Amino acid sequence: MPCNLLSVHLRSAERLRDLCCANRGTFIKVGQHLGALEYLLPDEYTSTLKVLHSRAPQSSMEEIQQVIREDLGKEVSSNTLGF
Repeated sequence: MPCNLLSVHLRSAERLRDLCCANRGTFIKVGQHLGALEYLLPDEYTSTLKVLHSRAPQSSMEEIQQVIREDLGKEVSSNTLGF
């Protein structure tokens, strides 16, 4: 593969990783899945996206509870028996 194409793949993979990290949630899961597709995607993508398996951004408990409040309109304690 020409060197220029490799650098384009790497730059695009880094942008995709950053997009996944910025949008979090499902985007992280998609990035993790893409990082495991070594048989299909160029190495620049899989090696760049594999970090989402071990170093994905973490959400605090407060962030998780806020999403539940926004989505369900209730506190976590009123939606579950325990958490």
